[in-house]
Amino acid sequence: MAAIIGRDLLLLMISFSWCVLTCSSYSNTGTDTLLQGQEVGDWQHLVSANGVFRLEFVSISPSKQRYLGISYNKIGSAPVRNIVWVANRNNPILDASGTLTIDSHGNLKISCRGRSPIILHSVQAASNTTATLLDNGNFILRELNSNGSTEQILWQSFDYPTDTLLPGMKLGINFKTGHTWSLTSWRSHKSPASGSFTFGLDPNSTNQLVILWRDNTYWTSGPWHNGSFEYILPGGRVLESGDIPTPFGACSKDPWDVSRAGCTQKKLPDCRNPHPMMIVF
Repeated sequence: MAAIIGRDLLLLMISFSWCVLTCSSYSNTGTDTLLQGQEVGDWQHLVSANGVFRLEFVSISPSKQRYLGISYNKIGSAPVRNIVWVANRNNPILDASGTLTIDSHGNLKISCRGRSPIILHSVQAASNTTATLLDNGNFILRELNSNGSTEQILWQSFDYPTDTLLPGMKLGINFKTGHTWSLTSWRSHKSPASGSFTFGLDPNSTNQLVILWRDNTYWTSGPWHNGSFEYILPGGRVLESGDIPTPFGACSKDPWDVSRAGCTQKKLPDCRNPHPMMIVF
């Protein structure tokens, strides 16, 4: 289940430059795999094997800034909320010069004119690597053996979610490495930059999910026990006072009613729309 909370809460879920196509670029035929030494230019894309997801550089109107994103694949101009993952959400490219490539050492990076590359993954030593867009929306970088079999997965987009939770993704914290799997809202419906709301596992080890607004707790799921969270019912609904089930996120409908289970804030942030909504699909 992916949850999207309007422009005001967490989402649970060009200037075109003509370039010369070289032999190191693959043709724009919708392949799902990028080989070492190849590149995906601003005019090209990857499509998963069964055509479910698409990876390409996109702009979010009215801005002409470019982002490398994964979206559900459909013919024509996709609605902005079809985007489920953004590689460079806080580091947009200012023109259409961006390319995604695996260099000779096996590093996965975004390069563009006039600036240092954006490194998505850097390998410790030169290796034979490929990157593949899967039908579940995961973009994985693999190290290959000499016979073409997979030696190991070096990096995957599922480990760095943006604002959408896809089936197969996870939320949590690796307390050994400090790595966190969480969702962070867009700054606005026109900007995928990191916003104010984060959804994930409580960093205080309370065994519950939380929505944080600028590191302040906004909502909690209640602790996990007997196979479910205390305040979440099947279908993604939360319990209010009196055990009345309502859609998940209902605390924002009446932010002054602190009796709603899981709600911890008395009012919405002043910078946000006082009438946010949640869409679950």
